[in-house]
Amino acid sequence: MASDNITVLLLVLFAIGFSILTFYIQKTLGQRDKVKQIQKQVNAYQKELLEAQKNKDEAKTKELMKKDAEIMKLMQDMMLLPLKAMLVVLPLFWISYALVLPALFPDFFLKLSFSLPRPVWLGLEWRDYLGVRGAFIYTAFVTGLILEFVVSKFFEKPQQAQQPPHQPQSP
Repeated sequence: MASDNITVLLLVLFAIGFSILTFYIQKTLGQRDKVKQIQKQVNAYQKELLEAQKNKDEAKTKELMKKDAEIMKLMQDMMLLPLKAMLVVLPLFWISYALVLPALFPDFFLKLSFSLPRPVWLGLEWRDYLGVRGAFIYTAFVTGLILEFVVSKFFEKPQQAQQPPHQPQSP
């Protein structure tokens, strides 16, 4: 028997709350702003290095290669910063997925008028119903996408890319 509307609404609210919590954790512990700043620095360096190599400017290339160790350290930081957030988010997800959801919604069953893929070891079996875990995952995934779009589009300040000062080339 399909779950009633109140149960579905409660599950959706739980998934939305989980998405907001994980977004906040990733924004603070994962230092997303710092990661974006590092990414801009690395991209500017790579662009400048590529341009110097394309123009066969060996002096500029050597000068830029001196910064290589610094850039590698920045790239390492860029990779490790989000891992801090994942060390918090993954246990929260597994606790919710394995313990909280089945306890709060033991008889949850949602009959759909369409089919959705259910990855059975990537064989992608299609089903026209969802259990509590599937409904949670789909809802949290869609909510996370919407949250990311809304925050990045309307709440984050647009930052201008830091361009290195243009240096005239010698003839």
